[in-house]
Amino acid sequence: MLEVWTARISTLDPDAFNITRKSGHKEFAPSWETLQAMLEIRRSGRVATDDEWRGYVEEYLKAMGRSHRFHRAAWDALLARQRVVFVCYCVDAKRCHRSILARVLESLGATNCGELPTVTKNT
Repeated sequence: MLEVWTARISTLDPDAFNITRKSGHKEFAPSWETLQAMLEIRRSGRVATDDEWRGYVEEYLKAMGRSHRFHRAAWDALLARQRVVFVCYCVDAKRCHRSILARVLESLGATNCGELPTVTKNT
């Protein structure tokens, strides 16, 4: 059974799976349109309202539904893994697509283990 974790992109975990729009697995990333709305909010120096966040979640879940239909092989390969750590740049895992995706996979039978503690390379 797949064990799903989430973490910041800086994690050194060997099972890190990048789900960012720019450089990650696009099948699991938010669309540019959905992402841009949240980036604009962050750039303005404020936090998304509950309504804005709910809208983001709704759009992301719709996108994942389409992705599941049109990129089934990628989903099947992901679900066949033993362990995965979804990573992106967001600071707050509670308001991040990596946590939403972890819950989606949980609904498909995976075990959602939550956010990994932040660990960085010792220098």
